[in-house]
Formats: sequence, C-alpha cells, structure tokens
Amino acid sequence: MDLKELRRECHELASVPELLQEFQNSWIKPIRKNTNRQIPFINKLSEETKTEINRRLALIKKNLEDINRGQIINQKLTHTSRYLIEFKLTTLNGDVNKRKMITNLLLHDDFVKIKNTLIDIKEFEENLKEITKQYNNINKILLKKLKAKDTATFQNLPHKKNLKKLTDLSKKHQVIAEHIGNQFVELLGESKKNR
Repeated sequence: MDLKELRRECHELASVPELLQEFQNSWIKPIRKNTNRQIPFINKLSEETKTEINRRLALIKKNLEDINRGQIINQKLTHTSRYLIEFKLTTLNGDVNKRKMITNLLLHDDFVKIKNTLIDIKEFEENLKEITKQYNNINKILLKKLKAKDTATFQNLPHKKNLKKLTDLSKKHQVIAEHIGNQFVELLGESKKNR
C-alpha cells in the first residue's frame, strides 16, 4: 500500500461511535420494564435469566465505553498518514529540519506517536474481544430460554452484522498500522540515503 492509498484508507475508516450505536440499538439492553421494546419477548424471561443477562451486560459496560473512544484511533492514523506524506516530500525536497521535526513527532509526540497508536489499537481489540465473548454468552442463554418463534425474530435482528462491522474495523486498524510502520521505516531509510 503506497502513501496515497494509505491516506485514502485512513480517511475512509468507519466512525466508531456510529458503528457502536448501530450495534447497541440492534442488540439487547439491560432488562428493565421499559427497555428492549423492539424485542418485547425478552421481558417474558424468568427473573433468574434476566438477572444473569443483566450481570453479563454490566460486565461489558466499561468495554463499550472504551470502544466508543476508539474514534481517536481513526484520527491518529489519519494524522500519521498525513505526516508520512509530508515526510516523503521533505525527503525529496531535502528539507532536513522539517524531516527531523516530523520524525520527532512520529516517535515522541503523545498524540501521533506510533507506539501509542499501536497500544490504542491493541486495547480496542481487547475490549472488542470481551464484548464478543459476552455477546456470544448472552445469545446462547437467549437461544436456550426463548421460544422458537422468538429465537428466529431475535436472530434476524442486525446485531450480529453490526458487531462484525466493529470487528472488521479493528482488523483494518491493524492492517493500516502495519503499513504505516513499514512506510515509516522505508522513508527513514530513504532519508538516510539522501543525506
């Protein structure tokens, strides 16, 4: 992936808050009297099952909040790709001072430091794994406890597709970060040759 493609891929990353909102709107919410109106049969579950589902939903509350802050990864990747393009231009133009400044930014700036972005991507992935684990556990409980007709209705909701969109975004973050790292190493090598 060249720099132009990298920049385009970064700009086309899906909005994390929007994807998360789609998932949360299409899946189950903590079970109370006035919740889950799109799936009213959830309220007919036994109190024991409702308690277990609510407990599992509570386990991922923080993960969902952390995932929502994942939009910052999109911004970091976008900024980093822009800096890599500037780095390449400064290498071609021979602007050593600007090249040093960009290198310093990519290695030491708290926001765009590549190492911090990789940490954020890993945390996003870990949060998503925990959400997926509890999602699967809750869905197994529901499939055992719901009537066949209700199970079919629940399975036809777009929650699985929406969770997959978040998982695909996480994978895309990883691929882009890998390409950014490769491009940065390559550009550092080119800049040393042009000294």
